[in-house]
Order: sequence, then structure tokens, then C-alpha cells
Amino acid sequence: MKKNKIFLVGPRGSGKSTIGKLLSKRLNLDFIDSDELIEKEYKTTISDIVNEKGWSFFRKIEKETLFKICNISHPLVVATGGGIVLDKENRELLKKSGLVFYIKVPVPVLVERLKKDKDLSSRPPLTDLSLEKEVEKVLEEREPLYESVSDYTIDGDKDIDEVVEEIERKSKALFNKF
Repeated sequence: MKKNKIFLVGPRGSGKSTIGKLLSKRLNLDFIDSDELIEKEYKTTISDIVNEKGWSFFRKIEKETLFKICNISHPLVVATGGGIVLDKENRELLKKSGLVFYIKVPVPVLVERLKKDKDLSSRPPLTDLSLEKEVEKVLEEREPLYESVSDYTIDGDKDIDEVVEEIERKSKALFNKF
């Protein structure tokens, strides 16, 4: 397993997929969105998987998917699911397989982005709380995990091109080895 991936971690709405797609084009690398990969493989939405089989089943296949991604030999940009950091083995795998960037975005901005998200219905709720309270609670739980696994914390509440450029700059050292 080579340490040749760029992983983007953070909560839903932080922009991991959008940033990842732009970054992969700039670096001329393939891009994988781990949630999209799961949906493609299972031919259904994550929401349907969670509704039919539960969160523990989803977390199991999320872990298997991360392992497959990490075993791809060539460099990649990877947008991960928001909860990938909940599993200790996933955190260890992320650290040893590449550079990890935590896309940090304030709660009010996340809430606004999620309200505008046309795909929100395909994202299963994580709690039975209101969107605002859910975002606060989930971020409170996960932020220490995002920070513990990350090589860099990036301010995701600025112009997307600035975010992509910052990650590109910080990634150059890793990819100059190839």
C-alpha cells in the first residue's frame, strides 16, 4: 500500500466532492468519491442502504470500500464520507495511505449549504434532531477525529479556487516523489 492518495475528510456539506473533482483535474489525477462508489456498487442510494440494512451495515461496506481504494496502486484524490473517521482502523488506513486534509467549515455555513443541497434527500439523517442541531451535534462528536487524522486543516469557508490551490500547494511535496 503506497502513501500516494489525497484524502478529503469533513462533514457533509463541507465541499469534499466539489473540491476533490477540481483538485483532481488540476493535479491530473483520478478522483473517487467513496460514497458514490458505494452507491454505484450497490446500485442504490446510501439513504436506501441505511434504511434497509442499518448504519452498522453501511459502516462495514464503507470500511471495505476504503480498503479497496487504498489498495489502488496509482495516486488518487479521494472524497470520503463524513463518518469515515468514526472507525479507528479507517483513521489508521487514511494516515498510512496518503495526505489527509480536513475541510473545516463553520456550522452556520454547513447548515446553509445543506439546505440548498438538492441531494439532501439521498443523505440519510444521522439523528432525529433538526438540521441545525444535527450538524452541531455531529460536528462536536467528529471534529476531534477529523483533526486527529488530518495532516492539514483547510478553511473550507472561502472561495473554492483558493481552497483547491491551498491543497494543491500542500500536496506537491508528496507527489514530487513520483
